[in-house]
Amino acid sequence: MSVKDKMILAPKAKKNERAILIRDGNSSVIRMIVRNPRIEDTEIVRIARDVSTPADVLDQIGKNRKWMQNQEVRLSIVKNPRTPTSLALRQIPFLSPKDISALAKSQHVKDSIKREALKLVLKRFEQK
Repeated sequence: MSVKDKMILAPKAKKNERAILIRDGNSSVIRMIVRNPRIEDTEIVRIARDVSTPADVLDQIGKNRKWMQNQEVRLSIVKNPRTPTSLALRQIPFLSPKDISALAKSQHVKDSIKREALKLVLKRFEQK
């Protein structure tokens, strides 16, 4: 199947077809899959976790209120190195204290995200 055919299929694909298209990893196809009205949170989490997902797709996910209510989606967005820093920083206060402390200790996130998470941990510690 050509990339053009996959892009045509993506916005109307069924769950099993979306799973195959997501695994394909083509950024143009991923952009179209996110537009599918039947896409589920678990699929969004999978897309948000993938480090090859383009920044504009992560930004699109970040602008969707329904998806961002899911803690797994938020955490995946924050941890993904391609996520625009401003989007990731806005999500940190909404994470669980456990996730924030894990981010503060993590070696796999941007320094600015790590610093912000550490600030929140210290702020919460001082309030106790």
